[in-house]
Amino acid sequence: MVYLDKTKLLIDSGSANLAVASTSLDGVSTWFNASKSSTLNIDDDRIALKYQQGSWSGLIANDFFDLVDTRSLPASKKPPRLYGQIALIDEAKDFFLGTTDSMSWNGIMGLAFANIAVQPKNLAGISYVWIHYLFSQNIAIPPPTTSTPYLMPSTHSILDDVLKQYELNDQFSVLLCGTSKLVTSNTFSASMKQDGVLTIGGIKKSFKADSKPFFYTPIRYAWYYEVILTDFRVNGKKVIEDCKELNFDKTILDTGTTNIRLPFRVFRKFVRLVRAHVRRSGKRGRAIGRDFWRSKSLLCQDPTSPLGGPLGSPYDMFPQLTFDFVLAGNASLMKSISTTLSPEQYIRYIGRVKSKGVDKDCFVFGVQPSTLGTILGSVFIEGFYTLFDRQNMKVSRPLLLLASSD
Repeated sequence: MVYLDKTKLLIDSGSANLAVASTSLDGVSTWFNASKSSTLNIDDDRIALKYQQGSWSGLIANDFFDLVDTRSLPASKKPPRLYGQIALIDEAKDFFLGTTDSMSWNGIMGLAFANIAVQPKNLAGISYVWIHYLFSQNIAIPPPTTSTPYLMPSTHSILDDVLKQYELNDQFSVLLCGTSKLVTSNTFSASMKQDGVLTIGGIKKSFKADSKPFFYTPIRYAWYYEVILTDFRVNGKKVIEDCKELNFDKTILDTGTTNIRLPFRVFRKFVRLVRAHVRRSGKRGRAIGRDFWRSKSLLCQDPTSPLGGPLGSPYDMFPQLTFDFVLAGNASLMKSISTTLSPEQYIRYIGRVKSKGVDKDCFVFGVQPSTLGTILGSVFIEGFYTLFDRQNMKVSRPLLLLASSD
């Protein structure tokens, strides 16, 4: 049995394996003690993954585990334990990066398709480790096809194991921890904080989608959750004219990446529009240096300044961002669905920092350049409810939610 009393997992739609820290590592305060498990089977194979930021490696093992805390449940209501493959991380660099105990994690659960799952052995073609090497080296790779998959068809992921053993629908929904801007009129808006929720097999019944129906955009290929952007606007102004620039070489939804990453050409045009908007706000906006836009410096203010709300600083200086996606079932590609981000979502509040002996509230720019297409990270998704319908190869437009009483 897995020894950890409780494991905090990073939910990652950009990978497909379950991995946990198995020893003391930088950024990890608790870990899985393999010697305490009487049911653990460890293979001789190691895997090593390198991301755009951070890396880890470890042994492959199989064991029983639970995805929910069942200790307080009576025996008659406890679900059967899951059995699956776990990577035991014993080496990591810049991977466990939680800034506080409440934001830290000691493992990762990948929810992507099995085509990018790490397997104990290189079964055929290009292994997932090699895919991540190419990704880290900024080398573009094509998506898998039925005739040229990266791995053999028998490849499966941790999500496949969960769905099969619990006989669930092939879909999951997420509500990442975060803050969304609830706009109620042209003159009033309010911040709405959300706790994180993961529902495997469908939609959580205790939420309703703010009286709005679910609209979907198609998933292009069964590897990452690749979608198609048709437009990107800053306060209604187009960033680019040709959507091919947005989707070259791909656009993916990735909860395991923190920021939004844009192709370099798109990023430059985007920053130009946002900076122009911010500079028009006055002296405060004009004082923001270039390094802030490169995510190399922080934007800090006195903690006595109003934070958030209709005129909250610094959010009042920044524009809204709107992303348009292809509407599922629309063969002409002329219809689209939109998701709008408030400044609270992409101007990330990182906490109170002491600068020259004085406390400051500090923020970081949550958009970065990319050489590998558009990556819509947790900055894009957090505070919204999103359904990943793998069964029908589509993803819902992220929605604001209101809790219901059912």
